[in-house]
Amino acid sequence: MQNKVFVTGASGHLGSALTRSLSALGYQVTAGVRNITKAKLDNNIAGSITYADLLKPDTLSAAMDGTDTVFQVAANFSHWSKNSQKEIIQANSNMVKNIFNAAHDASVKKIIFVSSTGTLARNTTGEIISPNSWCENTYGNPYFQSKIETERLAWSLAEKYHIEMVSVLPSAMINGDLSHSTPTTRFLQSIFKGELPLDLEFDFNLVHINDVSDAIARSGYAGKTSHRYILANPQGLSVKEITQLAQQYNSSVKLPRRVGKNVLLFIATLAELSKYFNIEPKLLKSQVHFYFNQKEIYDISLSREHLNFSPRTMTECINEYFSALSSFDPFLIQDL
Repeated sequence: MQNKVFVTGASGHLGSALTRSLSALGYQVTAGVRNITKAKLDNNIAGSITYADLLKPDTLSAAMDGTDTVFQVAANFSHWSKNSQKEIIQANSNMVKNIFNAAHDASVKKIIFVSSTGTLARNTTGEIISPNSWCENTYGNPYFQSKIETERLAWSLAEKYHIEMVSVLPSAMINGDLSHSTPTTRFLQSIFKGELPLDLEFDFNLVHINDVSDAIARSGYAGKTSHRYILANPQGLSVKEITQLAQQYNSSVKLPRRVGKNVLLFIATLAELSKYFNIEPKLLKSQVHFYFNQKEIYDISLSREHLNFSPRTMTECINEYFSALSSFDPFLIQDL
């Protein structure tokens, strides 16, 4: 397989894993990054590295030259910033517009668009969530609002420019690599270090990043145009169950207390006061509303059938991550 592909955000957690998965399949990979010097020092990136900033359209056309398929991975994955509308929502929207405009100019045939399970319908009753469902209320959370708006924008631009598009929707991704810090890894570290005294009362769906990157790579040839593919485990685990796994590695960790939604909202209200000092809150009211009592149960049958997606269990993923943390210098963990 010698098809030329372009990966945006190739120095990121998922992007770097995807370059390796694509190279393993024989693709000729161009890895788009914003910091070439740093990227060249990162042995995790496969393929030729080129400068590409999705907020600078003039850097994209040359990077896509001769490309058959673009894997759109890059995005701002923050849940909070000093100016969320500008730095998260509008920035991600501009990235999508720029990537599709450049793809059209470069005659790209296909775009694999990385979205999120956060765009799917919310579920408090234990129903199985379909890949064709959509979240109707983000409670003002800029990350989830952005993911929904940008995926819908991508579908409209794909139709406008007659570009084949496939959307892949990963849940929270982890592995044993501690080199990338994400909201997911920071949350798991807080559990591992016993810093989560209260039960947030929601199911957390985790998936191994290599299982996701391999499936996304296969979507380049096996993904059906106009389809959405959920890349997650069929069912999540509760915060209590994840804490019980952490106790196997850190016996000082105590199970979190259940205090109810109203108390969590009060704590989030206090936490959000840190915004006035330009410090990211550790808990947002929008996160409490969005996650509380949610059951992350997904229909991944289409991903299994079309993309040969067979994820490792959540227990396997969490044990790999906690095992990596337990072998790390405990003093350095504070800085992860």
